[in-house]
Amino acid sequence: MNSAYRSWLCSSPFRGNLLQRTIKCNADICIFDLEDSVPNNLKATARTELVAQMSLPHEKRYALRINALSTRNGLLDMMLLADNDFDVDIIHLPKVESAGEIRMLSHLLNEMGRKVEIFAVIETLAGLKAIDEISGVGGQLRGLILGAADISSEIGIPVNNKGRMLGQIKYQIAVAALRHGLEAIDAPCFAIEDAAALQEELDIALDLGFTGKIAIHPSQVAAINHAFSPSEAELRDAIAVVRSVDSATHGIASVQGQMIGPPFAKYAQKVIQKAGLTTEQARQ
Repeated sequence: MNSAYRSWLCSSPFRGNLLQRTIKCNADICIFDLEDSVPNNLKATARTELVAQMSLPHEKRYALRINALSTRNGLLDMMLLADNDFDVDIIHLPKVESAGEIRMLSHLLNEMGRKVEIFAVIETLAGLKAIDEISGVGGQLRGLILGAADISSEIGIPVNNKGRMLGQIKYQIAVAALRHGLEAIDAPCFAIEDAAALQEELDIALDLGFTGKIAIHPSQVAAINHAFSPSEAELRDAIAVVRSVDSATHGIASVQGQMIGPPFAKYAQKVIQKAGLTTEQARQ
């Protein structure tokens, strides 16, 4: 896991300046959404616009949120990928409720010769029930994403609910992702003008072990990047731990008066990876 999955700026293909907005605000990934942000009567037009947008020269990674494979629009989205050669790095598969859906998508992508990472969006109670099966499917699956709006609606609680139910759902997704070595990406904060609400959601996500968060406005990206990046002090301490353990003769070291063993070293390595460094670079 690393900093490359911290921030995801999401928009519909009709927002033609998404790439420029992503570069300007320093989001890690651009997401073009063909699902919820596009009404059914505009799906075909959105696909045409998508080809134009994704064919432009770019340095950012592109993610594409397709429609569910069980729908006609989902199949048309896959035909779009098969019939065009634009680059896409990541596919968001919505409303995933079984590992079979991931296997099917992986098979179709392989048939097209596309080496694409898959992120499964968990946004139904059925998907939550199958979370361990889904997260353990392997292959091209790279992460899980919380779809808070849909699952909150299914349960019957407000989307911005901060109560125990949504907290428990976040916990289950984060633990499943961590257990299988996947990224865990939090749902967007829909209060785009409320910095305090965004920070509260970030604090909860960090505490649970999430590794990134979707943004629906460029103004949210800086806070997301900051939250999911180690501070200079955290990175400095992590490097000190790794170097001390390396030089210890019996596997136990001391850093600033604190005994350091293998679990501390393992955590330090994760901090170093979040900073975009390798352990070897930290040792130098």
